[in-house]
Amino acid sequence: MNDHRYVTRSPKVLLALLVTLLVVLASCGGDSDDDADASTNGADAAATDLDDDSSGDSGDGGDADGEWTDADFERLVTTTVDGYTLDSSSVSEYGNATVQYTQQGADGDDPLTAVVTFTNCDPFTCVDLGAELTEEQRTNMRSVLAPVHIDNPDLVEEVSTEQVDGRPALVAYYRSFVEDGGSTATANTYRMTTHDDLHLIAITVTPDLSAGVQADSAEELEQQMTADDAAAVAADILDAFSNELS
Repeated sequence: MNDHRYVTRSPKVLLALLVTLLVVLASCGGDSDDDADASTNGADAAATDLDDDSSGDSGDGGDADGEWTDADFERLVTTTVDGYTLDSSSVSEYGNATVQYTQQGADGDDPLTAVVTFTNCDPFTCVDLGAELTEEQRTNMRSVLAPVHIDNPDLVEEVSTEQVDGRPALVAYYRSFVEDGGSTATANTYRMTTHDDLHLIAITVTPDLSAGVQADSAEELEQQMTADDAAAVAADILDAFSNELS
């Protein structure tokens, strides 16, 4: 039995957003677009300035402040990544979007799945990636796991700030295999979060369990996805969105 899957098909795509909010230790809020009702001349001038100053950080758009707009989110979730299948996507009314990719591995390989979440920064979500994590932050990050895994003395936990595709990122990897009374519970998830103080991208990588393949041992669980395996996928995905971050 696998009682804690972090990435599934579209019905659970909002779970990826919840994990993002827990990892950065606060809920995400979008900024108001009240200024959008300014005079036509003012709006045209702002649009002209945005076009003149564009450096490719937000692709086709971004509002006057450079934040991702709904149009940007719609564009982001249609991005294709070489070697991966785009499985599902979602743009929410709360100022964020998610898209899911599945690795196109060779026959017999265990493919990995990545759910990417996009949102605009606020002072709470875009934490200092160079600061040392406190124990409270580590505890809050760990809370995305089911209690059975948090209490597992053999829980593999690797949390650090490191370079992913040349960018500083907060990385958390958890792996846990628990047997109790003939049943098993597993967790195997990698989470990478990076930002440029304006836009945040979070990538969650897990084994693709859509075919119902379950790990029967801790060793088999590790074979399905190591931290290095997941990091390689995260780097591939992040590279496809490199122009979105300054």
